[in-house]
Amino acid sequence: MDPETVASITRGMRKIEKREKAHIIAAPMRALMDLLATGEAYEADGRVVMRMPDIDERFAERAEWVEVPPAIEGWRDCWQRLAPDISTYYLGVLAARLRDDKPITPRLVEQARAEFDRTVARIPEIEDGRISSAIVTTQIAWEVEKLQRGEAA
Repeated sequence: MDPETVASITRGMRKIEKREKAHIIAAPMRALMDLLATGEAYEADGRVVMRMPDIDERFAERAEWVEVPPAIEGWRDCWQRLAPDISTYYLGVLAARLRDDKPITPRLVEQARAEFDRTVARIPEIEDGRISSAIVTTQIAWEVEKLQRGEAA
């Protein structure tokens, strides 16, 4: 087989692998959207929460419930760095309404899910390392904001 064919096959296999990982990463948020569409949500201490994914054994041991609005806001922040052309407006509205304990509509959930699905569909196209870099950048930005507000890091 010629080198170009091998390279093409390798790129295709890598894209499939990334698509499968994206599906795994997206599963908890999709489950949350399914639940919200029925008018339900999990709550802890008066806050909407979701279970983090069991991506692999390392994470399964540390799987925990996380508050939904900051998780959505973190996702949005990362995507504003990765692909500012993708709208995450409705995800932001959903996060704000959940954080403020305001009613949400099935239409809002549908719109937010469509935005979320567009971001997930883009994952296989993003070069290796860029997503983890955006996550770290987002975490740093959030810590700087906490420090500026005088909160403990």
